[in-house]
Parts: sequence; C-alpha cells; structure tokens
Amino acid sequence: MVDIFVEGIRDPFPQGPGTRCYRLYRVCCWEGLVSQDGLDSVYRFDAPDTESVRKALRSSGFSYRRAWPGVIYRGPDAVVPDQAVVLTAPAWQEPADTAPSCADRFEALHSIGGDLAMAYVSLDWKRLIAFYCSAGRRFTTPLPDEFMGWSIEESWPLRD
Repeated sequence: MVDIFVEGIRDPFPQGPGTRCYRLYRVCCWEGLVSQDGLDSVYRFDAPDTESVRKALRSSGFSYRRAWPGVIYRGPDAVVPDQAVVLTAPAWQEPADTAPSCADRFEALHSIGGDLAMAYVSLDWKRLIAFYCSAGRRFTTPLPDEFMGWSIEESWPLRD
C-alpha cells in the first residue's frame, strides 16, 4: 500500500482517520486538510495505487482536481498546521549532481515562514504541498514567485 494524495475534493467529504474506506478498491482515507473557504483541499489515502483511488472516488460521485502518489515529511515538532503552500517543480530537470538534496530542500522550506508541520511530496518531486503553523506570524509577503527553482502555485489558510 502507498500514500496517494488527492487535491480538490469538495465538501462535504468525511474527515478523520478511516472515516471513508472503499473495500472493493482497497482504499481508505486517513487524513484531510481543507482551506477555510472549502475551495481547496488535500486528502491522504492508503491504497494499492493511484488508479484505485480514482475509481473509488468516481464510484461515489466525488470529483477532484488531481491525484498522485507520494510520501510524507513530518517536521521536527508536533505542530498543528494552519497554512498550506503548494509548489510545483519546473518543467526542466536539474542534473542530479547540481540538484539540492532532500534535506536541503526541506531545510529551505522552513525559511518561507512559520514552523514546517509536514509536507506531502510526489514521488517524482514535481509537486509538493507544505503545511505550516504560522502561530500568528506573517508569511513572507508576498510569497515569492519561485522558491529553490519551484513555482509557488498557491497558498491558502486551513480550517481549524
């Protein structure tokens, strides 16, 4: 089983560990984060593959923007996120010997603002959603257009 991340499922989608499971497809939703306005969201599913999640959601009538396999990076402290920043990789690929290491990329994510709670990273490193606890501090305003060669696609506050 792998982690599959699904963006853009609209409310009302049940939240909470194991609240939405599809036995036929061997898919279970374990975590969901939704923007304050309900227009943006990302959910973490446990599934055999991305197609199983797509089929499960379609069979239940849920639409979504994008689904991709990935991994979770957890920050050093157990903080509750209140802000999401979505980054996308450039179309070009950096040569392996010049690309920043995973550790360098995550260290640099801390510089955007707030405490990095966790990040969802696609297996191909083309998409990353970083979740921060801003604790009332302001993010770098405005957010830069790019960060370590990545485009910053959007940023949205999370629901409590």
